[in-house]
Amino acid sequence: MKIEAISAKFPSKVISIKDTLDMIEFYSRSSFSGDIKKALKVIENILIYSGAQERRWLAKKEKPINFMAEAVSDVLKIADCKMEDIGLLIYTGIGRGFIEPGGSYILAKNLGMKSVECFDILDACMSWTRALNIASSYFQSHQYKKILIVNGEFNNIKNDAFFPKNYRLSSLKQIKWTFPSYTMGDAATATLLSGEDASTWEWHFSSYPEWADLCTIPTAGFSLFSKEFDKIGRNGPGRFCSFGNEMHKKGTPEVIKIFQKLSLPMDEIKMIFPHASSKQAWAHCAKVCGVSDKVYYVYPEYGNLVSASIPAGISIALEKGLIKKDDNIVAWTGSAGMSFASVGFRL
Repeated sequence: MKIEAISAKFPSKVISIKDTLDMIEFYSRSSFSGDIKKALKVIENILIYSGAQERRWLAKKEKPINFMAEAVSDVLKIADCKMEDIGLLIYTGIGRGFIEPGGSYILAKNLGMKSVECFDILDACMSWTRALNIASSYFQSHQYKKILIVNGEFNNIKNDAFFPKNYRLSSLKQIKWTFPSYTMGDAATATLLSGEDASTWEWHFSSYPEWADLCTIPTAGFSLFSKEFDKIGRNGPGRFCSFGNEMHKKGTPEVIKIFQKLSLPMDEIKMIFPHASSKQAWAHCAKVCGVSDKVYYVYPEYGNLVSASIPAGISIALEKGLIKKDDNIVAWTGSAGMSFASVGFRL
C-alpha cells in the first residue's frame, strides 16, 4: 500500500486565544457562578502552556461539504486518478452531518459517485489511523485497487457538541472536563491510497478501555447502554466531555511505549506527525524518545483537528517542502478510548 496523494483544506475564520476567551465570557454571562475573570485566566494559562495560538473555524456561508470536495478534487488531480477508479470510500472521524446511512454514502452522492462501496469508521482521534490499517488489509487481499479516506472534522458548528454549549460555563470546576473544547479546530482531509506499491508499513496498536470514560460524547439514551460512571455525561447528553489533563497523564507512558516499539531506525525517519491534542504534551513524549527535532506540530496554528490532525500535518509538510515522496515518516497517535498507535511507512 502507498499514499498516492493527501490533501487538507481549512476554513478561513481565524480564532485566537482572545476570541476564545471572549466567547466563553459572552456565553457564560448569565450561567457562571463565581469569578468569571478567574476562570478565563485559568483557561488562558492552560491554552498558552499547551502551545495553542489560533485555530480555524467556518466563516459565514462556508460549508464542510465544500472543503471535503476540494480535498478530494486535489488528491485526484495529484494522482492523475478518476473518480470511477476508486473502489472504496471510507469516511472517518467525529465530525459528521449524518448517522444514517453514514457520512461516506452522503459524501459519495455529493461527489457524484454512483456505485462505489462505502462505510464509516468512528474511532475518535484514531479514526484515520484505523482506516489506513483496514485499507492495508484490503490491499493485501487484492479486493480494491484504490481506496479514498475522507474526514470532515468541523465540530464547532453552532448547536453541535462543542459550540456554543461548552462555552457556557457554570463554575470554575467545569473547566476540568470542558477545557479541551477550547482547543478544537476545523479541517477536511482526503487521502488516496493504492495497492500498487509494496512499501513496508509497520503497525503498533494498544487500547485501554478502562479509561474509556475520560473522553466521551454521550447520546440522549447513553444511560441505557452503560453502567453509571461518574465522568460520563458531566456536560449533558450530546455534549463533549473530556478530562484532558488526566488523559495526558495516563496516556503519556503508553504514547512513549508505543513509539519505542518501532523498529524503523531513528536516523532514517524524516518526520514524525503526532495527534494534535497539545504541543506541550507531545513535545514531552518526543523529548523522552529522543526525537524532538523530527516532530511536526499542527496544534499551534490549527488546534486539535481530531482525526484530521495527522493527515493535515502530512499535507502541510508536503506543501512546505519539509518532506517528499519516498521519505520515511511516522504517524503517532493517542486517542479517546483510550487507544494508542505508532505507524512507520515510506511516503
